[in-house]
Amino acid sequence: MQIYDTQRVLERESRLLKQELAAFTAQTGIWAGQASALCEALKHVGHFENYTAVLSTEAAALAHVLGAGSSGTASAAAAPPGAEEEQEQASSAAALQPALLPVSSRAAE
Repeated sequence: MQIYDTQRVLERESRLLKQELAAFTAQTGIWAGQASALCEALKHVGHFENYTAVLSTEAAALAHVLGAGSSGTASAAAAPPGAEEEQEQASSAAALQPALLPVSSRAAE
């Protein structure tokens, strides 16, 4: 009778151990999934950091190009005082040019 009781205790403990093993296996699977998701998120962060670094480099290059272009306008600002008035007169004359068409051309419109 003692052998039968010992066998039943062992079978019960075996079932409990199998249940615990299944729970641990499920928990390990969850942790593995979370670790994988974390790795993917870190990859995306790395891609984003690289993307921002590239954008920063391109923005710096663009600022440099625009800075070099604006230095040309700075030299125009250092032109003689009368040059600015001449430029304004030329632009206003260009704006009025359609109004200065000959009478025959206006009649054709």
